Amino acid sequence: METLANLAATLGPRNVLTDSDDLAPYAVDWRGAWRGVPRAVLRPGNTEEVAAAVRACAAAELAIVPAGGRTSLCGGAVVPENGPPAVVLSLERMNRIRDVDARDFSLVAEAGCIIQNVQQAAAAVDRLFPLSWGRRARRWWAVRFPPMRAASAPSAGAMRATW
Repeated sequence: METLANLAATLGPRNVLTDSDDLAPYAVDWRGAWRGVPRAVLRPGNTEEVAAAVRACAAAELAIVPAGGRTSLCGGAVVPENGPPAVVLSLERMNRIRDVDARDFSLVAEAGCIIQNVQQAAAAVDRLFPLSWGRRARRWWAVRFPPMRAASAPSAGAMRATW
């Protein structure tokens, strides 16, 4: 598919997965309840690459399924089995802590950052990030604690934490 070849040029060939072995972990939720094989898994490293991937997929009429930590209990990070042609947009490479401000009690993390790293960054400036999933080392979406006070889990709709 020409779109995937163009995306491989933009994202790098190692960041457009099309081999069945590479797709397998993205084709099922962690419980094994939801299954669907994507055409590809796109792994952008920054917001510009996300934008390029979204534009290319829209032009090719490919549905996009975003994936953070893929800890969904509802199959939200898995391509629908009988749905339209789709790709998984994995945010795992976007995993950096961008800013920690102890005075402002704020932290900004990229969309693929794991909770454990956010908690460690907060602890390094003598702050507590109290949100915790049952398991450690899971990715999650954009973070900013007080004053925003919200986090969003991509495959579980939205989750809010206030403290």
